[in-house]
Amino acid sequence: MNEQPGRTFTERIETTGAELTERVKELAKQADTRRVVIKDQDGKELLSLPLTWGMAGGALAVVAAPLLAAVAAVGGAMANVRLEVERVSPPGSPWDTAQGRPARDGWVEDDPDWTPPEAGHQDDAGDQDDAPPVASPS
Repeated sequence: MNEQPGRTFTERIETTGAELTERVKELAKQADTRRVVIKDQDGKELLSLPLTWGMAGGALAVVAAPLLAAVAAVGGAMANVRLEVERVSPPGSPWDTAQGRPARDGWVEDDPDWTPPEAGHQDDAGDQDDAPPVASPS
């Protein structure tokens, strides 16, 4: 199987059980999503879904129907869940270059307003943001 080149990173997303299935469907359609791990509020892993195909449209409905049924069952039983989304950045993307310091707990948070800093950018504390991006082993 050919893996796309690029840096692997993990994104953490908090969502409600009611929104879980729709959120997983959205993530499965994104070509850079490789795996989604569903955890409860205490961090216990409930379900791990490999999404290495970059499923799109009808393929998601046919191939992943049993997985989505399991996701719906998990979502129906939980008030809030945490999704840990493993992604691979395409070469040349902002995630494949220096993005500043990672969060203290090593996670890249789900922030729709995030933009990559320019090289050599100073953060609020006056430190140079030259730390490498968060990456997990490929």
